[in-house]
Amino acid sequence: METNVVTDSEVNKKPSLFGVITSPTLQFTRMKGKAPIGLPLIYMMILFALTGAIGAYIASDSSILKNTGAEVPKSLILTGGILGTIVTGILGFLIAALFYKICMIIMGNDTSYKTLLSVVIHASIISVVGGVINAIINLAIGTDKVMSYTSLAPLFSEKGLHAIAESFDIFHIWYYIVLGIGLHVVAGVSKNKVITLIVIMFIITLAINSLGGVIPLTNKN
Repeated sequence: METNVVTDSEVNKKPSLFGVITSPTLQFTRMKGKAPIGLPLIYMMILFALTGAIGAYIASDSSILKNTGAEVPKSLILTGGILGTIVTGILGFLIAALFYKICMIIMGNDTSYKTLLSVVIHASIISVVGGVINAIINLAIGTDKVMSYTSLAPLFSEKGLHAIAESFDIFHIWYYIVLGIGLHVVAGVSKNKVITLIVIMFIITLAINSLGGVIPLTNKN
């Protein structure tokens, strides 16, 4: 009886953004009653700002920028990097939640857009923390551009393969697994359908990254 009381008490708490890293199922179970967006989004914006600042700092000292001969104030580069990362990150949340909402409508599931957005934001703590870790690694190594050292990208020098390999990142894969748990627990989507959705989303991401790697090669020719 005492165990059940403790369990109920844990479930009735507010979901924790950082708790998703260690106990995703518990956090998503809590989200059935409360699906916060505001505070988790603020935390994510702070992490985006940190990642963007490090990436911009690396870019400001890169040989690529120096070779162009352009004199761009470091403060401007940092501001652009921070704001760009925050805006891109938030748009990514909104678009991903919209994609899953459309999928829910097709499947006859009435989970609200707000709830799905909360699930996406909470699951994304995994990939965003991974981004911060990679940014710090790049800063410590002293590279010219930010590279994902937790992915297969460092194994490939060719731009096309390098871009594709970045999708196979341990934090990205972990993110998709956690996102799948969220859709299953909160939205009540069956495991088979969740796997299908996640695979489709991963393929779309892979295609976008592949396109990004092919275009520069095409322009060179």
